[in-house]
Amino acid sequence: MQSRVFVLAFAAAVALPTAPVSAATFDLDLFVGNNATDHARWYEYFSDAYADMYTPYNGFQTPDGFFSITQPGVTYGGGANVFPFENQDWSVGSLTYTDVTGVGVETASITGLSLNFLPYIASFAVVGNSYTTSTSNVSGTVSLYNGAVTAIDLDSNITFTFSTFAGPAPYTGTFSIDDSRFDLFVDQSLTTAFGTFRYAWDVEGSVSGLATAPIPEPSTYALLGMGLAGVGFMARRRKSR
Repeated sequence: MQSRVFVLAFAAAVALPTAPVSAATFDLDLFVGNNATDHARWYEYFSDAYADMYTPYNGFQTPDGFFSITQPGVTYGGGANVFPFENQDWSVGSLTYTDVTGVGVETASITGLSLNFLPYIASFAVVGNSYTTSTSNVSGTVSLYNGAVTAIDLDSNITFTFSTFAGPAPYTGTFSIDDSRFDLFVDQSLTTAFGTFRYAWDVEGSVSGLATAPIPEPSTYALLGMGLAGVGFMARRRKSR
């Protein structure tokens, strides 16, 4: 009788549904600084024009373009503010990752990525058309310390899709994050009845809001060294026997 009760209890335990893995969210705030490692450029090849976030346009800093792609030094028009948020964080979206215990150093898999670059690069006011941002093939991990994100390793495809009279016009490239650095690159040509339209987004900068990972104290390295030395001594002692 006791064994039968045990079997039934075991079967009931096995049949219990497992709790779904919860997800945590990290808001992506990106920053492009005026320095040697960061840059933000947008190209419109049909008009032979590009914009550069931190290059003064005809003596003014606010306008970002347009400059001629093929004729250095030549400018077009009275100036356009292609990158309206200079020296500010871009709140472009968020990523989700598998939840963790929130204790100590941990790594979690990235499960989703949602982005919107339209307010920050070539908005409707600049190009006369709006585009949506979508992502695919998202993969990577986040590093955490006591539940706070300290680093991101992310790879994904990104697509900017314009609405046109001929239908959707998608431009696809890549968006990646390596530790605290992000890279956005899209360069594609689409041929329509009105001609070939090539747009390019080329932006690189840093991710804001990351926590600082702990740095082991010298005493920690000393203890580690003593432990390794002890393991080596024991191995030599066994070998001598």
